[in-house]
Amino acid sequence: MEGESEKQTKCTLPNLGIRRDFFQNYYSAHGRSFPWREASASPFGILVAEILLKQTYAGKVANVWPSLIARYPSAGEMAAADPDELLKSVSELGFGNQRTSALLALSSAIRHTEEPLSVDPGDLIKLPYVGVYTAHAVACFAYGQRFPIVDLSIVRTISRVVGIRPPKDIRRATEVWNIAWSLLPWRRFKEHNYGLLDFAAAVCKPRSPSCIECPIAAKCAHGRHVTINVSESQHRRVDRL
Repeated sequence: MEGESEKQTKCTLPNLGIRRDFFQNYYSAHGRSFPWREASASPFGILVAEILLKQTYAGKVANVWPSLIARYPSAGEMAAADPDELLKSVSELGFGNQRTSALLALSSAIRHTEEPLSVDPGDLIKLPYVGVYTAHAVACFAYGQRFPIVDLSIVRTISRVVGIRPPKDIRRATEVWNIAWSLLPWRRFKEHNYGLLDFAAAVCKPRSPSCIECPIAAKCAHGRHVTINVSESQHRRVDRL
């Protein structure tokens, strides 16, 4: 399915004017550092991080993840965990009972397969609590597979650039997924995806995005609108002097 979408983007999507190496370069200059992004992080550890990152700030997860993975480094060990002890490990993130249930169900499902964590998003998405974003994130970040990622922050960023209303359901955000494929470089796609996430968090924020300082504002529908309004406001102030 992804391959077909990518073929379509080559002939149907407009040229956004954004270099394919932009987000790679952004990550090199401004990328955030998290323990699950280290080369030593295991595929299971990366999957756990992605589960914990749902509805939680990454900084909070960074406080919990190292000790959690040190205590439960594999699916088998986490599946055998005492639920109360596991709850204590994740309680500061909020939604403690839900997170504990998710981690136990996920690790139990992986343990029962008696096989290493799959590199195929089509297999990963069959696991409990794993959606398209998480499956693509694990395939890319843990196994170096070339897949785009689309979460709410990336939907927001791409929708602003293109000038469309953000779709409510990520799974049916066909246009956004196609654009994500079109932006994905053939090399260093892991850095590209990290850069896109970090750009969305630091520049293209949900509220008060930094459009004036944004390096791609001139190529962004939302950014152009903001900068034009700011320029007109400045001219009006000058005229009144």
